[in-house]
Amino acid sequence: MSDNTEEMQKAYRSEDAFNEAMDTLESLEFSIGDAFSGHEKRIITVTGDDVMMTEMFDPWDEGSTRKMPFGKEELAGILKKLKLYEWDTDYYDRDILDGIQWSLEIRSGGGQGSAEIYGSNKYPDNFDLLLLILGMIHRIHG
Repeated sequence: MSDNTEEMQKAYRSEDAFNEAMDTLESLEFSIGDAFSGHEKRIITVTGDDVMMTEMFDPWDEGSTRKMPFGKEELAGILKKLKLYEWDTDYYDRDILDGIQWSLEIRSGGGQGSAEIYGSNKYPDNFDLLLLILGMIHRIHG
């Protein structure tokens, strides 16, 4: 991680800073998968008050995009409830060689930059809720 990325990462580490970053939320990118069933990706983009989600099911999938039934403020409220600012930057269970790998990147404007969180076979609190919001709960409860 570059020094610049580390500084941006810190901007998401307090509740106040996270709430401020949500005011200028631009996108959220989430990927999850394993060697056997492939990877899924969700890209949420915010333009004005509109929230769009692109769903991709493998690296070659161009994806399908749809408008979400909620706006930017509702999305920011959902992300605040997840308390992503309390999540560590990585979650690894080193006792499992194969399994599920995942990543989350949040990008905001206004100098907030982005925050990245990764994991392999280990998950933060509220992870199931994130999967439910993204329509991916089947990835670990399927």
